[in-house]
Amino acid sequence: MDKRQHTFSHSAFLNSKDRSFILWRLTRTPEQDEYWQNYIRSHPEEQQEFDEAIAACDQIRINERTFADTDVLYRSICEHLAAADRRRRRLRIYRAAGVAACLVVLLSATLYLYFAHDRSLNPVREEIVGQIQPDEDILLIAGNKTVQLQENTQLQLSNGHITCTDSARKASKMVIAGGKTNRIVVPYGKRTFVTLADGSRVWINSGTEMEFPGTFAGGERHIRVDGEIYIDVARSARHPFIVHTPKLDVTVHGTCFNLSAYAGEGNSSVVLVRGKVSVRAANGSSVEMKPNEMASLNGGRLAKQHVDPELYTSWVNGIFIFDNTPIAQVLNRVSKYYNVSFDARAAALSGKHVTGKLLLSGNIDDVLTSISLLTSTHYTRSGNTVRLTDKQ
Repeated sequence: MDKRQHTFSHSAFLNSKDRSFILWRLTRTPEQDEYWQNYIRSHPEEQQEFDEAIAACDQIRINERTFADTDVLYRSICEHLAAADRRRRRLRIYRAAGVAACLVVLLSATLYLYFAHDRSLNPVREEIVGQIQPDEDILLIAGNKTVQLQENTQLQLSNGHITCTDSARKASKMVIAGGKTNRIVVPYGKRTFVTLADGSRVWINSGTEMEFPGTFAGGERHIRVDGEIYIDVARSARHPFIVHTPKLDVTVHGTCFNLSAYAGEGNSSVVLVRGKVSVRAANGSSVEMKPNEMASLNGGRLAKQHVDPELYTSWVNGIFIFDNTPIAQVLNRVSKYYNVSFDARAAALSGKHVTGKLLLSGNIDDVLTSISLLTSTHYTRSGNTVRLTDKQ
């Protein structure tokens, strides 16, 4: 465990930025026990606040309850801390930093309980190995020019130019030929945003390539996507907007939807947030969609079902939301977002499902720690190699 010394006061144990205190109360490993015992011996003046923080966590009796989702567990913690605040006027938890610091751990607590219950059914000790892949740049290819971009650079097409604005709000322009196709390549672990020439806004997820023109000419607007995007299409009844993917096409007039269509994966899907779209597969089958519906293509079969769009679009806001999601799908989404390749042969998690919210922290170790709790495994990292070993 991290041997850094901390100075805590009042509710800071619960709001500590590295979340080590809450992790300790949730998992209680011998290493964590030793660390916090040594800490309080070195800081006896904080004994009262230390005991209050322990009581606030432990009164929830996590070992005796199963929470349906993260929000229920979080509200329970809030209620206990609010009661302590009324008694002593010292515990203050309603701060944005505290919420952000706790969110990942709260999800982990919920799922730790779920998998702790199932662990006895699978006594075989197994290991999942992940490899953090080398960092790559986002590439913008316009004509014979190739430009490297930072993550979260925003691109704006207008009047024959592409304006690139980085996270420091530094802008640069490049001239493009209106009739030519441009391409943006977003590697795994990166994301970016593009405003097309017609005003349509596109959030581009990890591992995605998108082809788009400098200007839209003629009666239809066309782009090509291999990967995942969230798009808010500028309305134009006379100029249909068509998104082409390796396996299906989506035709719209003005709408907002999430599209996931990676060429190397068997399943492609469209989730409609608002408006109306038609989806046509390569084999000629098609469906008309209404809001809160998902059209999915799997094994050549195009099917439609009612869904909660937020489960598929929350990545735009830096959150993954899971609702009884198979753990294989969880790891697949996380691997793309953070560019971590997990051993596809690992079967330790097959059959398990996840419900809750995962805050997509910029610190990969925070996320991998949460994944270890999600999967009831022990997390270690050596260089770029990640090991999640099943707990006995």
